[in-house]
Amino acid sequence: MLAIWPVSDTIGPLALFAAFNGLANGAFFVAFPVAIAKNVGPGQAAAGMSMAATGWTVGYLMGSPIAGSNTVHEGEQQVTLLIRTK
Repeated sequence: MLAIWPVSDTIGPLALFAAFNGLANGAFFVAFPVAIAKNVGPGQAAAGMSMAATGWTVGYLMGSPIAGSNTVHEGEQQVTLLIRTK
């Protein structure tokens, strides 16, 4: 799916990426509570979902600083390659 994003020069591939991304994220967030409830039991599903979502905190807190550091160390030239403009 992420192979489509960097080569999206026109609206067609970008729309394809958006559709795949929507399907994948929709499936994940529908399956997430079911998988948690299956592993911890229906009575503890809320606590299990809370614990699982708490694990995302590290990524949310560290993702932007790491990306910013990569931008600084790699330079603007590398960053512009990720966002194709014409």
